[in-house]
Amino acid sequence: MTALKVIVAAVTTAVFFTVAAAMAVVSLLATHLVAVSVVALLLALIIGYGRRRGPSAPPLAPPALMTPGPAATMPYGMPYTASARHARALPPRPAQ
Repeated sequence: MTALKVIVAAVTTAVFFTVAAAMAVVSLLATHLVAVSVVALLLALIIGYGRRRGPSAPPLAPPALMTPGPAATMPYGMPYTASARHARALPPRPAQ
């Protein structure tokens, strides 16, 4: 009977310390999450305050990268330029 009590005590102690270690890990993760959230909130507030005090005019749209070319009314197979830098020819007409 004494051996059974020793085994039960050992298992109980192991389970207790396993649960305690798991709770410590969860607590550490929760603390880390709170710390990261606080830093992110402070950073967002600082960035928002800086943008609020920035220029009051809205930003301008970026310039167009490609200007539209002429309408595609050329005969089939003739070169069509979508822009001055990118010229390409249409593929040959398939045989009928």
